[in-house]
Amino acid sequence: MVLLPGFDGTGRLFSPLHKQLMDSVNTIVLSYPNEKPMTYSELCHFLKDELPETPFVLLGESFGGPLAMLLSRRTGNNLKGIILCATFVKNPQVLLSKLIRPFLRPKHLRKETPSWYIKTLLTSGLSDTALIHNIQAATRELTREVYFSRLKEIADVDVTDILKNCELPILYLRASKDRLVYESSMRLIKKIGKNVTVQSFDAPHMLLQTKSEQAAQSIKKFLNEVIK
Repeated sequence: MVLLPGFDGTGRLFSPLHKQLMDSVNTIVLSYPNEKPMTYSELCHFLKDELPETPFVLLGESFGGPLAMLLSRRTGNNLKGIILCATFVKNPQVLLSKLIRPFLRPKHLRKETPSWYIKTLLTSGLSDTALIHNIQAATRELTREVYFSRLKEIADVDVTDILKNCELPILYLRASKDRLVYESSMRLIKKIGKNVTVQSFDAPHMLLQTKSEQAAQSIKKFLNEVIK
């Protein structure tokens, strides 16, 4: 299984999931460059040659979801399925983007993601000190320019046409307490996708980090179904 990280791009936040899968699933994490701003299309081109030449499944978490859909067109017959986790195919925060985009510039972004932001939007009030520190450490590696660039990519992304034409089985892992990616994003994916199954969890946006054991069980079941 090939893992595409969320906004931080490092892949280090996959550690809890990796521990649950390491005995039975071979995982590959594709990290994103954290010093150079890159569009989704540029990230796709950068990562496409790192995809395996054997049967595999793509997992895109949050920011990585649209990237998974873009890469699905570059994989030939080796890609057997896609897992989308707490993610979207179009901007999940349209109103917020319209309100703040005219005023937001790289210089306005803090170097470290504030703990209140993490607790409010990413962990939905869960005060897991270790997780909060891990998120801060991962995003600390981003330059302000890359941080701003990824916010812009989220605001502008639209891979609905790719999803409409995708024949592969898709598993959507939905976090019912997600305050960042709303249920409407899941409903859109379910509506326009041809072969989408939704698995819901009582979890915040950081689903794979807070419900890693349950998520791993759903992932392994999906892998067994699509890779023979």
